[in-house]
Amino acid sequence: MKTDQTHDIYLTATPYHILLAIGHSSDNKKSDNKKILVLRPDFLNYKLMIKSLELWDKCPFYKIILLNGNFSQNSFKIKHKRLSYILSSIDNIPKIKKLVDSLKDCGKNIFIFNDTIPEFQYICYENKINNNTYIEDGSAAYSSNKTIKNSQKLKTIVSKFLFGNWYTPTYHNLGTSKYISNCKVFYPDLANSNLKNRNIGELSKTILNQIDKNYLDIVKKLYDLPELPGNTLIILEHSEFISANIEYIKLIKELISKKIKNNEKILVKYHPRETDHYMGEIINNNVSYINQSIPMELIYLTLDTPNIEIYGGASTALLTAKILRPNSKVFSFANTLNLKDEQLKNTFKAIEITLI
Repeated sequence: MKTDQTHDIYLTATPYHILLAIGHSSDNKKSDNKKILVLRPDFLNYKLMIKSLELWDKCPFYKIILLNGNFSQNSFKIKHKRLSYILSSIDNIPKIKKLVDSLKDCGKNIFIFNDTIPEFQYICYENKINNNTYIEDGSAAYSSNKTIKNSQKLKTIVSKFLFGNWYTPTYHNLGTSKYISNCKVFYPDLANSNLKNRNIGELSKTILNQIDKNYLDIVKKLYDLPELPGNTLIILEHSEFISANIEYIKLIKELISKKIKNNEKILVKYHPRETDHYMGEIINNNVSYINQSIPMELIYLTLDTPNIEIYGGASTALLTAKILRPNSKVFSFANTLNLKDEQLKNTFKAIEITLI
């Protein structure tokens, strides 16, 4: 028999997931549910993010559970990234099972941002008779549906052998696991058909711009974040997505050079998972590099310049820029990157992001 004490469990793997979890859990102030944050650290400097929550007296989570991840202290130190990822998931599943067992007499609401992660899908599988909600993982919710290839069908069989028959990879079609009962996105009308065919609802845009000021102050101090005056903000794509695109790198450098000549201040930020700083180090008093592990959304909330030009590729941060910096001009290098995803490009156009 279930007790009256219901738990809301947020399954996160990136800084953006954590920020959405903070906003969503804080937005539901009337709920007496106990809230747990589960983190698989797949980004650099994750300890600072955890520390910021521990220092925040209004933190909505009474418990933070740290799993193994690509950048965790106990991660498997092998060169093959995919194998390291698999080993981490195998190591994490017993920890997730322990959490499930400890709450077996409680109602559970699961909030998941990436349902292809095996250990996260496992808790949804265990909770399948209850409420499992997919919250958008950014631009993936607005990307074209991906067709499962024959090679991926074999991968599915291998995955079931490794993790259990309950597991089915969603590949790039996030939110499509059979254990998901609801999904929430910022722009339901623009979501891909996989999500539209589910019980889809709108995610309140206020959950991002109402982050507690005390928490922002803690983040600033922890990350030693200076004042960030700037006319231009450039969000760099992860190196695995640009495929040595010379035109993209050339265009970025030309943009920076042009802004320097106009004596404009430029802010540059690498992807949170980036280990190859492919742009090199541009030494100039007008160019500042932002700590890559800080979510862009926190940068938007702490920027000193009310109107700023924001440039990126297919980044989620372009979508959230339109929410948090509505008066700023936002540009996507989608055409330069030869982005084939027409649905994502149409989404950008629909919310007035200029394609270049």
